[in-house]
Amino acid sequence: MDYAKRELFQDARLWAENGWVDAFYPMNYERSNNERFAAYCRETVELRRRGARVLEGIGAWLHAKNPSISVKQIRLARELGADGIAIFSYAALFPSAASPAGLPEKKEMAALREALRPILQGIRP
Repeated sequence: MDYAKRELFQDARLWAENGWVDAFYPMNYERSNNERFAAYCRETVELRRRGARVLEGIGAWLHAKNPSISVKQIRLARELGADGIAIFSYAALFPSAASPAGLPEKKEMAALREALRPILQGIRP
């Protein structure tokens, strides 16, 4: 979060303390390093103590060739105290005829959706 404050002028701690936002959706889009994902998640979850909800962003489109990474990151976010998760991108969850450039092949996205389905069905508000 220090990078976001220094380079992007996003002072999440100040915003949370003053009640200027109700929830944060940190874009924790880590390709494969779950230790780095967990470290950033721990940092962002601390915002809960300042009165804001935290829904950890998962870059599922990055894991189309290895969906177990998304599954692991969802579990990590929940274990570390995030209020929820936000999965990017839409194509990771729903079939789409119009796939943005750079996204993996449709068959890979279909496999990703199948891997995510059981864990997402188990999440209740």
